[in-house]
Amino acid sequence: MIFKSISDMSCDFFQKCCKTHIYVSLLVSQLSLFSGFTHAYSAILIPQLTDPSSSLQIHSSEASWIASFGTICRPVGAFFEGLIIEKYGRKRCIQISTALHACSWIYLSFSCDILSIYFCRILTGLATGMEYSAGIYMIEVSPTSQRGTLLSLMAPITATGTLITYILGYLLSWRLTSLIFGIYALLMLILQLFIYDTPIWYTIKNQKHQALRSLLWLRGDNRSQVKNELEDLEMKIQMHKDSQTKYLKRFTDRSVWKPFMILLIFSIFQKSAGQDAIFAYAVNFFSLFRTNIQQNVLSIIFAIISLIGSMNIVLLVHKFNRTTILLYSGLGMSISLAIGAIFLEFNQTLITVCCIFMYIYCCMSGMMSVPYMIIGESFPYHVRGVMGAAVSVFMFLPSFFNIKLFLTLTEILQPFGLLCYYSFFALCAAVFSKLFIVETRGKTLDEITEEYAN
Repeated sequence: MIFKSISDMSCDFFQKCCKTHIYVSLLVSQLSLFSGFTHAYSAILIPQLTDPSSSLQIHSSEASWIASFGTICRPVGAFFEGLIIEKYGRKRCIQISTALHACSWIYLSFSCDILSIYFCRILTGLATGMEYSAGIYMIEVSPTSQRGTLLSLMAPITATGTLITYILGYLLSWRLTSLIFGIYALLMLILQLFIYDTPIWYTIKNQKHQALRSLLWLRGDNRSQVKNELEDLEMKIQMHKDSQTKYLKRFTDRSVWKPFMILLIFSIFQKSAGQDAIFAYAVNFFSLFRTNIQQNVLSIIFAIISLIGSMNIVLLVHKFNRTTILLYSGLGMSISLAIGAIFLEFNQTLITVCCIFMYIYCCMSGMMSVPYMIIGESFPYHVRGVMGAAVSVFMFLPSFFNIKLFLTLTEILQPFGLLCYYSFFALCAAVFSKLFIVETRGKTLDEITEEYAN
């Protein structure tokens, strides 16, 4: 009872201070910050562990597992997310993910052997796999007019996490960096105790009183408006339940399997364009291009440019269609890498590095961020959690293979061939997105579902 009253008081406080859905969206989107930590951490950890002065030495095969464990475990985390998010709620899934981050980062800071590091990378991979629950939460608490803007914030937040990781890794040891991440995750977990779950989830679970409280918390004290919104929500969910009487039959509907297949094929092209591997091996990647600038400094510049690109998407989603952004983002990535490969043949490595910076700017301006917005918008209420998690599972698999095989591909293809390889798949992703992905900008979630169904 004491905790419940404290929770209610904090909810009232945030309601008076700002628009609650904005505050709570920023809070749950911290999972994207942890995703940036996880993805970039191997780039600062591996060089420190391979340094001759390190007390803990690793080999190249161990380094590839350190980099890829954070990705291969994400599908497992996404699988459990699909189970948790429907049964226990979006909020509970977010809390579990944050708790895993807090435990794994703190434990990693005290690790003394390679198996402990593996274990912590597995835990952070599992936690990062549940990141999609934050996107669902934001979609379900935000008005249609603000949904795109709030979702687009996840990309710059992820890029901020990457930049923070590279900077801390340059200034501090990997142990102290990990401890800072763990303490921050613990603070976020405490704040998450004082938020409600989404009105949609409460309504699906027939918890009408909690759904009403959640809506009042999000929308304010206008009870007549909130009651109308709740009645409309109950009617829509009941219609979905009436039309989907059998559980397995839900997944055979065209509005479910069509976006799943489209996003699955797109993810293969998108993840094969190299951005995940470059983030995971940033320091090693820039060592391929012999310049007078330190690889750590190049990695920080790389992260700053990715942050600028990801901030750009916040403006682009207001002016352009999602598919248009994906098309030009993919074309920019492909052309930048192709030009970089050409200059590399003439030993103009500095120009090649600049082309790679342009590549990541184009990537973060669309190809890296828009797909996660589309995933959350593409599925009906009754399967959104499960199918979103399923898409996440299959998106992480090509990401894992590209990270795990990065060192091998570098040896086989050499830097020139590697750039051409990534350029080809970026072009494929751009063309595929324009031809097959359904536009979601400015549409309600029901309109998007109906368009897939028809």
